Amino acid sequence: MSRRQLKLRAKAQIRGNVFILFLIEMISNIDLWIHAIVGSTGIIGSMFAIIIGAGLSGSVDISVSQQFNKLSGAFAGYGIAFLILHYVIGSPLAISLSRTYLDLSEEKKPKFARLGYGFKTCWEQSVLLQILKSVFIFLWSLLFIIPGIIKNYSYSMANYIMAENPDIDALEAITKSKNMMRGNKFSLFILHISFFFWYLLIPITLGLALIYIKPYVQAANMNFYLNIKNSEEEEELKEA
Repeated sequence: MSRRQLKLRAKAQIRGNVFILFLIEMISNIDLWIHAIVGSTGIIGSMFAIIIGAGLSGSVDISVSQQFNKLSGAFAGYGIAFLILHYVIGSPLAISLSRTYLDLSEEKKPKFARLGYGFKTCWEQSVLLQILKSVFIFLWSLLFIIPGIIKNYSYSMANYIMAENPDIDALEAITKSKNMMRGNKFSLFILHISFFFWYLLIPITLGLALIYIKPYVQAANMNFYLNIKNSEEEEELKEA
């Protein structure tokens, strides 16, 4: 299936479902929203207060220094709390989101109830999956940023694989994704680049375009996954 066909199918699938898909996506990224809100209004706000206080006093006295030490501890504690939230809550939600988009390919209407799918079917393995992906991508990124990006594309189908096969082992999902993306990483990269002009609409519309763009891109990604999967299954049938 060509890139154009993938995108046309995605448009057809999200038609009439855009707003609910956008809301489901926002809820599935609740850990990032909390991170942004708390980070910008809480700890960062405290840091500015300390800096302003030091500036008004004309020196960094002991009390300001102590506040900085407390702030450092708060940053560390907040960082740990966010990581727990990100993996423990965000991981099964990511699988639930993938399952929601796979439902579109089966002509099923998106439902908020699907947000519980990852928690009910593969909570532990979903957490392990996201941790392993993060660790592997980080380690590859140490070599240089490009290997990290390449590995990110290699593992990009793992969520869909687990969403379709909730009993699968996390490492097996990663391995299957690597095999699936062998020779297909550049095609997915080009698919993502093809949305460039769509993304230009986001600042122009003050972010409103995201309501349509987010589901559109996600549906195109899902169709990319199914296209590769179906092609592999057809090849296996021919060989049999």
